[in-house]
Amino acid sequence: MLILYALNSLLRPLLTLAPTSLAQTAGRAGGADSAFVLAGAGVYLAGFLAGLLGGAYNTPGPPVIIYGTLQGWPRNEFRSILQALFLFSSALVIASTPWWRPSHRHGGTHYLIGLPALLLGVGLGAQVDRRLDHDRFRQVLNVMILLTGLVLIAQELSRKV
Repeated sequence: MLILYALNSLLRPLLTLAPTSLAQTAGRAGGADSAFVLAGAGVYLAGFLAGLLGGAYNTPGPPVIIYGTLQGWPRNEFRSILQALFLFSSALVIASTPWWRPSHRHGGTHYLIGLPALLLGVGLGAQVDRRLDHDRFRQVLNVMILLTGLVLIAQELSRKV
């Protein structure tokens, strides 16, 4: 599903001149109240799917990214919501790891070892973000969704071999 969504979002502008999001299409038809049919239920569906992916693969972002794209969230709002989601999700994983996975008690040590690379990535990410316009930001999000889907499939295939 992630791969199909990402490919659709990346290739649609090349194939048609139609609006690239359902929110834009609905907005033309009837204003802000008609933005997306699943606006009420969609947030719960996105949250549920984010919880499933977060619990299974520690990857809660794609359903929220898809939902936010369909809603046409502004870039800064998008980033703020994703940062809050990842902070909360990561805090839960770190706090619960000793209880759910006792064999991973050294995770804190591994986290501290990886912290310099994490901070470097955050710094580089902030630099890149300043140079991205709205359309390029959406393309980057879609490429990340595509890569996430491909990695999840590769991981599952490698387990079956």
